[in-house]
Amino acid sequence: MREVEQAHAPDACTGRQSRTEWIPDADGIPSREAARVLVIDPDNRVLLIRGHDIDRPDFWWWFTVGGGIQGQSRREGAVRELYEETGLRAQAQRLIGPVLYRRAVLKFTRGVQRQNEYFFLLRVTAAEASSVVAGKELSALEQELLDEYRWWDASAIEEAERAGEIFYPVGLGALVQGWINGWDGTCDVIDENDTAEEHGEEKAETADEAVAPSRRKTPLRKPPPVQRRTPTGPN
Repeated sequence: MREVEQAHAPDACTGRQSRTEWIPDADGIPSREAARVLVIDPDNRVLLIRGHDIDRPDFWWWFTVGGGIQGQSRREGAVRELYEETGLRAQAQRLIGPVLYRRAVLKFTRGVQRQNEYFFLLRVTAAEASSVVAGKELSALEQELLDEYRWWDASAIEEAERAGEIFYPVGLGALVQGWINGWDGTCDVIDENDTAEEHGEEKAETADEAVAPSRRKTPLRKPPPVQRRTPTGPN
């Protein structure tokens, strides 16, 4: 695993909450659509970000590059977020996928949010990987919430998951290993609401974003079931 130098960029953009519109669902829970990128270097390591709940610094988790779509296509939103969070510029056609569609619920101290996430793969060169600048175009709020950028290999993710560290999607290590071995053209589907119900948690009425994890010593949750489908709709 290799850490990435943290940039202290000027507040060139507004905060994540304000620059990406969250629209309340019928039940009043803020929801949005998002695009995420699994950036993979020549050593088959994936770039992940560690962030925390604004009200609980000890409430943290690892996740992929990406964020909300602002009236763009999924690919356009993905490459925009890629630049804002890493400084890497990539053409949308370089993205592979979507390889995963994730429906989940974000549980923060201040409330719950939902998000539909489309994940893409991006293979980068060694030069591109070494040029990653953590937080290239982040707001002051985002710089406060995002703690660390790091390159991980799939086995290290799986080991860390077993040790109790939290990654989203749950079971990310196994997913990454499968994609590294070769994408078969189908889009995996994860509905984390079903998993929440299995564990006695409140099930959201509609599925969307990632449940923000907590640093608690409890048995690891079983990864949600992965369904397979062929990608449909605009990318």
